[in-house]
Order: sequence, then C-alpha cells, then structure tokens
Amino acid sequence: MAEQQKESTKEESKDDAKEEPKVHSLACPCGKLKMVIQGQLRYRVQCLCVDCRARVICSKVKNPAIQELTDYKRGVDAYYFGNALLVSDEAKKLVDFFKVKDDANSINMKSSCCGQLMAVINPCYIGNVIYTTPDGPNLTLAPGTEIPKQSFSIWPKDFPGDKKKALPADSPVDLDFNDPESLKANAARVDEYLTVFKTAVPAERKTKDTVRFEDLLTAEWKKEFAAIQEKMQPMLKSFGLV
Repeated sequence: MAEQQKESTKEESKDDAKEEPKVHSLACPCGKLKMVIQGQLRYRVQCLCVDCRARVICSKVKNPAIQELTDYKRGVDAYYFGNALLVSDEAKKLVDFFKVKDDANSINMKSSCCGQLMAVINPCYIGNVIYTTPDGPNLTLAPGTEIPKQSFSIWPKDFPGDKKKALPADSPVDLDFNDPESLKANAARVDEYLTVFKTAVPAERKTKDTVRFEDLLTAEWKKEFAAIQEKMQPMLKSFGLV
C-alpha cells in the first residue's frame, strides 16, 4: 500500500517556481558523502522529541551543537525541504539507513563513513518532504535563502521537565500533536505545518537525475517503510494526509 500511497499534487507557490531554483548542499562531517537538495527550504521547527535527539547525537563526529543536544540545552533545529535530491553513484555507495528504535516511525539516512545523520523521512511527509538539520551534517544553504524562524517546539512532553524549564525564554511555543487542546489552540500553525507536507515539489525544481529519499532505500528498507505507512494510516487519515 505504501508504494502506491498518493502524493499531494499541490505545488509550491507560482512566484517561487518562476525563480531560478536554489539548490542547497548537504555533506557529512568527514566530507565523503555529499548530495544536493533541489527542493525549497519550506519550514523550520524545534523538535524536543527523544527520537530526534537520539538520531542526531549518534554521530561518531561530535560538534558543539551535538553537545548542546546531549546536555538538553535545546531541541533539534529541524529544517524541512522539498524531497528532491541529486546524489552521485559514488555517494549512493556511502548511504545507509537506520531507525532509533524498533517501533520508530521514521527512517533515517546516515553516512556509512562517519555515521552522521543526513536526512529523515516519515509517512506524514507523504513523499513530498525530507527533514534535515544543521546540528549534525554540514548543511549549506543557497545564497539568498531566507531562513525562517522556528514556528513552534514540537513534542514538548518528551523533554525532561526540569530541563524544559531551563530552555531559553524565547523558545518557540509548544505544539503537542498528542494533545487535542494544544492542537485546538494552535490550529493555524497546525494547518500551516500540514500544508508543508501536502505540497509537492514542482517540475521546475527537478532534473532527469533527481531522486527522492525513498528512491535510495534498499528493498529491505522499502518494505520496512511500507509497514510503517500501513501502521500509521489511521493517524494520516485523521490529519487529511491520505
């Protein structure tokens, strides 16, 4: 069912599509795995969930950002891009995948050379979006790219209470998708967030060599992702993502 799951046909804004497509680069810390992100930078949030912290700090190469996450100084700085990548044949040999735990709903791409998280997919993205972060891999945005503010802090209940109180006062507002009251209070933000997932990458941002994250999955990982999509169907339907 997952392989046939419908992708949104809604396109990014016409004004954006008329511009010369801006491409971004993503590389692991040791520089062996490099790829280009052709999709637009669409959205940014702070993620406080256990899984996001785990997937970032598992890198063999440590940096100040990873130390901040390890020490619960803040959440992961999550960037969402259109799901359109350029990955050379040599780079594909260095792509590996993992889950942070058996029942996790996301598939993570990492570099086999230094174990760095590169990007993430989740059934909620319905094939239109990838998530990455400047906290681990070397993310270089195209010149002139406007970096949006973090719209909210997602999954706040995953963050230890004492650490949560110590977060900076200007941290973005909490949004808990497991709390109906939080969803109601932040209805506009929820709609905006879901629109990010529903928006397809327009043809202008693709070439004959463009691939999606899902295209890079091995047969075994495609089967795993299909199982996750099947499991998540009720939730996807509840948010209008299928």
